[in-house]
Amino acid sequence: MLQKEPRILSAIGILLISIVLSIAIVIAAALILSIEGLLSLEQVLTVITAIAIPVFDACLLATTLPFIIRRGLVSYLGIRSELNLIISGLVWGVGVFAVNFATSLAVTQLLGEGLYGGIYEYFINYPLTKYVFIASAILLAPIAEELYFRGVLYVSLRARLGVLGGAVLSAVVFAAIHGLPAAFITLLIVGLMLAYVFERYKSLTPAIIAHLVNNSISMCILLARAP
Repeated sequence: MLQKEPRILSAIGILLISIVLSIAIVIAAALILSIEGLLSLEQVLTVITAIAIPVFDACLLATTLPFIIRRGLVSYLGIRSELNLIISGLVWGVGVFAVNFATSLAVTQLLGEGLYGGIYEYFINYPLTKYVFIASAILLAPIAEELYFRGVLYVSLRARLGVLGGAVLSAVVFAAIHGLPAAFITLLIVGLMLAYVFERYKSLTPAIIAHLVNNSISMCILLARAP
């Protein structure tokens, strides 16, 4: 019999495995680059910083997707390519970006510094990391993060804590896992909005599309401002 709602322990296990795998891969990459002398120490740190989040998202997708398929959760999560869901996701994506942008400006003014501490400048310096990061932000992150944070973590928490409790706690984990303290509030609000989109349409499709639109617009603005 297929279990319709993933357990919290399963969600925690997926996250821990993804973190361990991504750390191992990043450390291995750093050691290889250092031992081979391909880059200076500063350049190695730059590359590692740039690929850390893409590597984590790749590991998250590699652990989450098989779990969802194996447990028969594709239909339960409403993952469908219906036009109305795609359009809803596009509209909500613009809304998520607008709130994200406004919150980012407010927090930046309050802190007097950028939300990301210059992290995005790392990947712009090197063509390889630049394109890896762009592809990750636009394609990998929306799929991997929505499958896990809304499709597995939120759903498992909702079964125990209700809609509000599940949305808040999953959004907190979503914001914290990015490792960017200054951007925590902004990412928390984005996580809450995406949980609402998933809950409103009973489908992960518009949440994935909204995440994609938000990241795509943000990336276009970032690249346009790059020197």
